[in-house]
Parts: sequence; C-alpha cells; structure tokens
Amino acid sequence: MTFIVDIKDFDEALFKKAFECEKKLLPQKLFQSNKNHSVLGRVLLGYALENVFDIRAFSLKYTHSMKPYISGQNVFFNISHSGNFVMCSVSAGAVGCDVQEIVEYKPKIAKRFFTEKEQKLLEESQQKKELFTKLWALKESILKKDGTGVSGGLSTYCFADSVNKDSFTKYGNYFTVSKLEGAYAAICSVKFENVPVEVSREQIIKYMDKTLKGD
Repeated sequence: MTFIVDIKDFDEALFKKAFECEKKLLPQKLFQSNKNHSVLGRVLLGYALENVFDIRAFSLKYTHSMKPYISGQNVFFNISHSGNFVMCSVSAGAVGCDVQEIVEYKPKIAKRFFTEKEQKLLEESQQKKELFTKLWALKESILKKDGTGVSGGLSTYCFADSVNKDSFTKYGNYFTVSKLEGAYAAICSVKFENVPVEVSREQIIKYMDKTLKGD
C-alpha cells in the first residue's frame, strides 16, 4: 500500500515535530538526511507500517548498496519525495515508488537516459514536460524496487507503449502511475499496488502526537 502527503502547508513548527517524532521512531538513525522531506518520509514510513502491518516499533539496516530495509520483518518499503509531495510504499513483496515534480523537457537528458522509442514519443508530443516527468517516474520506480537507483540504467527500461495507461504489467512487475497537482507518482511492485492514498496534514499530526506520547 502506498501513502502520499502534500506538504505545501507544513510550517517549520510541524517539521520540527516531525524531527522529534523520527527520533522517537528511530533512535539509532544512521546515514540518513536531516532534510525536512527526508525526515517526514521516515515518519510516513512509521505511519504506513502501523496502518498496514500493525508494526509500531522498527529499526532500519542497510544492504551493501546502502538500500535501507526493516530489520527482522518480512516487509518491504520505499520512500520518495519531490516538490510538495512525500510518498511511501510498504508491501509484503519488493516495491519501488517515485514521485516527480513536473519539470521542463530536457532533450539532452532524454537522449542520455531514455530509449530511442521514448525520445521519438517525446519529440512528437504536445505535452513534453508532462510526458518527460511521467517516464522518469516510471523508470525510477522499477530501479528503486530493484535497489539499484539511477545507476541501474534508466535506458534499460522502455515505457513508450505504456504511458497512456494508469496501471499495467511489464518486466514481470505491476505498475501504477497517478497524476497529482504538478507531479506524477509511479509505483512498481511484485504484488499489485493501488493508487497512492492521500494522508492529510491532520492525520500526520495525530500520528506524530500519538507517537511522541508513546501511545
């Protein structure tokens, strides 16, 4: 299951509370950013684990490639953030998620990381920046699911035939892609995942207050 929160109305006081909540959830944090988006991503992970798997206490460890995983639990997760959105997927099988703020089409980037078929599609499109962002999110989602990141090769995968679909199967995985306000969110998993569930500011505050109180 995937959760997403719009943080455009979050102020510094709320991010400070998120930082305190994260310290309560993960007192032995290692190799992780203290930036607001990253901290809230790990708070959203706690929210997701509690709501989907009833896991209220957890610790993170890292693979040799520095991909974090939940110690002692047969649960997979992935976190992404961009622009006004923070996103987290949790699943009983491998999962990758990516949210991308819509950006201008960059032909040089497309030539380097996209397949020839995708490049041709972009050149002919009347909505280049939307298509560029959507393709990037889909590619990132499968690379993150496999734990390779961009180093795994964005051009390895081609989604030219799938960009007009909200959900589809490809490369032995399930994909869903959703249009948000000024962004696209993509999920890749070995088990079917639905579209992201929006978590409100109030729900996050309630979860953080409960966590800080130790309830």
